[in-house]
Amino acid sequence: MTISATIVVGPGFESAEAVVDALVLSEPRESISGKPMVCADLLGRSPLDCVIQKLLQTGVKSITLVIEEKFSRLLRAKTANAVRLDLVPDASYLWSAAEGAVRELVGHGAEMVLLYRLGAYVEIDFANLARTHRDAKHQVTAVNTDEGPVDLWVLSSRHLAKNPTIALSDMLAASASNTSYSFSGYINRLSSVHDARALVSDSLNGRCEYVPAGRQIEKGVWLHDDARVHHGAKLSAPAYVGSGVTVRARALIGPHSSIERGCEIAEGTIVDNASVLANTYLGRGLHVSESVVDGGRLLALRHGTVVEIDDGYLLGRTAAEVSHSVTTPSRNTSLAERLLEFRFAPNFRQA
Repeated sequence: MTISATIVVGPGFESAEAVVDALVLSEPRESISGKPMVCADLLGRSPLDCVIQKLLQTGVKSITLVIEEKFSRLLRAKTANAVRLDLVPDASYLWSAAEGAVRELVGHGAEMVLLYRLGAYVEIDFANLARTHRDAKHQVTAVNTDEGPVDLWVLSSRHLAKNPTIALSDMLAASASNTSYSFSGYINRLSSVHDARALVSDSLNGRCEYVPAGRQIEKGVWLHDDARVHHGAKLSAPAYVGSGVTVRARALIGPHSSIERGCEIAEGTIVDNASVLANTYLGRGLHVSESVVDGGRLLALRHGTVVEIDDGYLLGRTAAEVSHSVTTPSRNTSLAERLLEFRFAPNFRQA
């Protein structure tokens, strides 16, 4: 059974325009600061990375990723090398490109094509889905949950080849009322920053298969090998500290918190039940709770507000997109302090 896959990162057929909703903190749906949520680092990896890895482990032979060109820089090198990229100028081209990719995969000999719009993060058995589709001799099988469809389909190559003029959207619409695969496993819609925080929390607490990227140095505490944590800082489980992160003296991380790659947490700052997104700087003596922080932007989940802070000594970006294991020095530390401050992560003192 030869399976290929087309993954679409962007809106569905009925929502070609980004929708702004007060309930998602004035963020476009399925995005964080205008970037697709499925491409964002959450616990050191992205939902897109996890889906691609699982598809490859299932035995999917080829994967085409359809995404807007402006977001291609968000893709990790391993993701870009694992799949063929179909870049489109804007979201209005996504589904025509997806249809072309699906039909091209059929032309290359795939027996069936799995089409997945991310969208929702779903922990599904792709092999069982394909077998069910094949055994039932369906033309199109749509995946549904108790909460509704998740924009995941399997299409038979024979059906596609016999109907070269029928639009893909019409095929998928017909499948919604005819053939479906019921799924009751873990699903996260990733339609708001609340959902992103829920995925982080579920992972840290072992409620899903989404595993943090790093070593679990003790129960509930994950640390990337090249993170640097001051011996006077504390990590309180469950917590995650990612690649290239610097955590300075008397800082407290956790519980239920994640610090993504390239961040710097300054002296005495507390991060509690919050996520700090990649390459973010948190200044001295802050207390960040029940929030998502992305550079100078703080999304307060409890109050449903977004705060832009134009003060690089409080919130901001680290000096560069960190691609190595050493972050830049703090804005306020002396040379002597920097020389004496750090021990590598395996030797840090725990809470």
